[in-house]
Amino acid sequence: MGVNIDPTFTGIGGKIIGLTAGGAADKAGIPVNSVIRAIDGFVINSDVEAIVRIRSYAPNATVSVLVDLPTSGQQTFTVKLGSALSNP
Repeated sequence: MGVNIDPTFTGIGGKIIGLTAGGAADKAGIPVNSVIRAIDGFVINSDVEAIVRIRSYAPNATVSVLVDLPTSGQQTFTVKLGSALSNP
């Protein structure tokens, strides 16, 4: 999805602290400091849940991501996933 999620965030959800330029979340318009609350209707309670849920999809899948916006309110974004780089 092209996001960096804050492992020190103690709230509910996964807080996005960085975006990969040109990545899926960046293209979808998700702002930095948004908190992922749900992916395709699955409630996200932690950073780990966000990572596991995203990795469960095949490359090029399209997912719905509900976030708490940093400026208040919520918004759902449609994100077309790319592919993760493999580890050597």
